[in-house]
Amino acid sequence: MAQNSVSIKYIDEAIESLVSVFGIKEPFPVKQFFQLINAHNTKGCIQKIALCLGLPIEVRLISVPNNYTQSNSNRFQSDSLVNTDSSGKGIQSITAQVEIPPSLPLFGSIELRNYPINVKISDNCLDYSLTFITIMAHELSHILLRSVWHKEKDNEFYTDLTAMILGFYDIFQKGRKIENRTHDNSGSDTIYTTTYGYLSDVQFEYAYTKIRTMLLKSRNAKDYLISEITQYHSLLSLVQPNIDEFNTLLKSYDLKQSQTFSKEDSDMIVLFHQPDFLYDYESTIKSGEKFVEEIRAFCEGCNHYIGESKNKIQQYRDELNRRSITLNNNKLLLESYVTRLKKCTTLFYRLNLDLHKKLSGKTKS
Repeated sequence: MAQNSVSIKYIDEAIESLVSVFGIKEPFPVKQFFQLINAHNTKGCIQKIALCLGLPIEVRLISVPNNYTQSNSNRFQSDSLVNTDSSGKGIQSITAQVEIPPSLPLFGSIELRNYPINVKISDNCLDYSLTFITIMAHELSHILLRSVWHKEKDNEFYTDLTAMILGFYDIFQKGRKIENRTHDNSGSDTIYTTTYGYLSDVQFEYAYTKIRTMLLKSRNAKDYLISEITQYHSLLSLVQPNIDEFNTLLKSYDLKQSQTFSKEDSDMIVLFHQPDFLYDYESTIKSGEKFVEEIRAFCEGCNHYIGESKNKIQQYRDELNRRSITLNNNKLLLESYVTRLKKCTTLFYRLNLDLHKKLSGKTKS
């Protein structure tokens, strides 16, 4: 890794700037990449990394020898080659690079779909799986920055940070260093470390912590929404029994009118018999159930926190609050209706109804 004098403040501002453009993603499980690597599907693994970065490109592999040097006739022409701080003492480092054509289509365009991108990799790339994924995430982030015409598209620090905020920060932490141990005739062991990427250890640790903190903040907003869904769903489950009890009592009233009621009670009973009197209450429950499923599906699939998804979370929370107020009011009204109907039904029926509810409760328990 080349020495650099970039300040922590510079790294901080770069992360803030990149997140404002690309958002921030949950870390990708390394297992999905290892499955392809273990099957020796190098192209499929690189293709997967590209898709994780939002690039629907077609990867075309070009192999280069492990002993590649800049003096080779097949040397890379781009300055996007990943640097290392290796002393070169018997350490085989991984080489990988993407060729970025000048006519690269714009991000999000139809032309970018299946657009061919040449990727040069050394023959030993799969010997260090995590490092290989780290390098390819960096290299493909060059494509992403170029495709959005980012002003820092050639900035290696921004390129490292782009891959980290888009789900690869955990993999970077584990794959940015390779340790090789040599054993000499005297019995001594020497450990050589190859570091990949452009961030120093201090810069990387700061970036890693900041990205985790930002991700946690966004994740907490989603988790809070999930807890609100649970509360709302519990409230939904309390309203349906009120509707059922109301219908049962109203039927009883129609069958056993044996008391004289006040005009207020009589007027209320007439209102209860209006067609679709309970329609709004029942439709609120049905639409509420669908709304709960909609939010749960959104939360399950939400692993990219960007402007649109953040706004969606807030919109769902606002709508849940509105629906909860309506639902709670409906619950209170239905309870008052049930109380009124109980007053208008025969004492004998009310006693039987209460007994039935107690027996049902014992059966469930």
